[in-house]
Amino acid sequence: MYNNSRRIDILKSYDPRTKLHIALMFVVATLFSWKLIPVLVTIIMAFILILLCRTGIKALVSNCISVLLLSIILGIIFMIILPINIGLYIMLKLISLSLVYVALEKNIKQGEVIDGLALGFGLRAKTTRRLFSFLDFPSKVIREKRRARKAQIARGVDPGGTLFSRFHKEMLLALPNLNAAMSRTRKQNRSMDKRQYSSTRRRNVFVPLRLQMTDKVISIIFMIFMLASLISNILL
Repeated sequence: MYNNSRRIDILKSYDPRTKLHIALMFVVATLFSWKLIPVLVTIIMAFILILLCRTGIKALVSNCISVLLLSIILGIIFMIILPINIGLYIMLKLISLSLVYVALEKNIKQGEVIDGLALGFGLRAKTTRRLFSFLDFPSKVIREKRRARKAQIARGVDPGGTLFSRFHKEMLLALPNLNAAMSRTRKQNRSMDKRQYSSTRRRNVFVPLRLQMTDKVISIIFMIFMLASLISNILL
């Protein structure tokens, strides 16, 4: 199920618990950093995560162009109503969180998210199911957007264009994509009900998960970055 001959630079082959742990450390560091150096540390963490995902910047920007533009607009608004540095930090945080989420979305399968939540955090099956539905919903929206693009290309419609024309096209498809994602979520919940997923206390896995040295090394690296961000935010 999981590749034990993993290398330090391939996130897809990591243990699912490791993926969620380093993602959580990045989110914690990002949320609690409100000074220049801590924010720069979180940006470095985002850069490392994107490198581990081995996803090109062009592909990332293409998949979340609407979210990036909204982040920039919100950042400008916050810079007007709040101190400029706080507004800038908010904009950088939103951009980095968006890029990292899209990069991770292609490197973490749905089953791995469930395994990571249940085994990596010791959650009950019912709690795991609810949290999984919440975390996986943006991924469903992204997948629906990809399906819409493929359908447009198959019909001879060019989904590209200028930055703002692509943003306009994505906004027109926003509601249909959200409705399709909600429909898939409902179907997924009914499927988990039929399998009586919530009836057991813990999720069972057929393949035992074992943390390899690379899992431990990358977790320690991100823990050091997270602690550096939190401590520098307090001391500086």
